[in-house]
Amino acid sequence: MGEIAVIKKELLFQEDCFQGFKFFHECPNFEARVLKNFFWHERESAEINPKLKQPIAYCLIWNPKTKKLFCYARGGEAENYKEKRLQGRLSIGIGGHVEKEDYSENIIRSSLKREINEEVFGIINAKITLIGYLNDDTNSVGKVHFGFVFLIETESEDVRIKEEGKWGKFEFIGKIKKDIENPKNTFDDWTKIVIGRLLKEKYFD
Repeated sequence: MGEIAVIKKELLFQEDCFQGFKFFHECPNFEARVLKNFFWHERESAEINPKLKQPIAYCLIWNPKTKKLFCYARGGEAENYKEKRLQGRLSIGIGGHVEKEDYSENIIRSSLKREINEEVFGIINAKITLIGYLNDDTNSVGKVHFGFVFLIETESEDVRIKEEGKWGKFEFIGKIKKDIENPKNTFDDWTKIVIGRLLKEKYFD
């Protein structure tokens, strides 16, 4: 499965471990810690090693004019979808692992740009902002990943998933909230965590 960027959990958090979503201004500079201390590690073993955290750029695509947020279904029925634990789940976050091809002065930002380019069509006049960090050690996926939550503001009203047959569209925040409140919802845990905090803080109002 190749090598990806990881960081020792103790070097990432030091004395600043948290659970859930925190805004950028509430935390130390975790981005700087990753850039200083990351190393390359074989992905398959990293996925089962909770002593390591894999940095993930988790990108929310938002149209401030229409007040809609992009959401999509992860992987559908694709046989080659790598993260089987999340396959078929609904999500608001585009992104993925930092790979060796992302090597640059800032591997997280390079990964963000590559993932967006690989995953979707239609983003125009984008403004990209790091708004916070995401950590969830309550399940096997969260224990080995650490999210850098970016807001991508775009004027586009027609963003689409590149892979043919895969579902993705803009939705009103209220509709996403209502769907998440349905006990039978299939949204991934990171989506629930991020949306919960952003709505609580009235971030999109």
